[in-house]
Amino acid sequence: MTTTVKKDEFYTGKGGWDYARFPLIKPYEARLVAGFDNWIVRLDSTSYDGTVPNVKSLNIIGDSLIILYSKNTLLDGLPTKQSWYVILPARRIEKGFKNHEDYTSYLDSLGILQEPKLLDIHLVNKDFQHNDRINW
Repeated sequence: MTTTVKKDEFYTGKGGWDYARFPLIKPYEARLVAGFDNWIVRLDSTSYDGTVPNVKSLNIIGDSLIILYSKNTLLDGLPTKQSWYVILPARRIEKGFKNHEDYTSYLDSLGILQEPKLLDIHLVNKDFQHNDRINW
């Protein structure tokens, strides 16, 4: 008997004619609209502005934590020079921070005592587009 395993298109889709995308942890993804240099990550809850614009770097820790860094962006509807986000999809937690110290303190509270490396979003996309996977 042969069993066919269907791949989840969320984790394999690379975008459409007018945008590029790569998956994070479902339902989170990074998107870049054609003609712009402004990666966004849509948030699942309404605790913030709905998206994190101008994401510059990110990482996934294990299979449950997304971290983002954004420059010249918005946080709580207000312009800010930089922000860091911690997203725990399974727990529906999305927290944004205007300063690095608050971000690392929150990671400490989650038991992550050494700050994880953030990866350049352009390199992550290039890896996904060429290899059909991302080496987090």
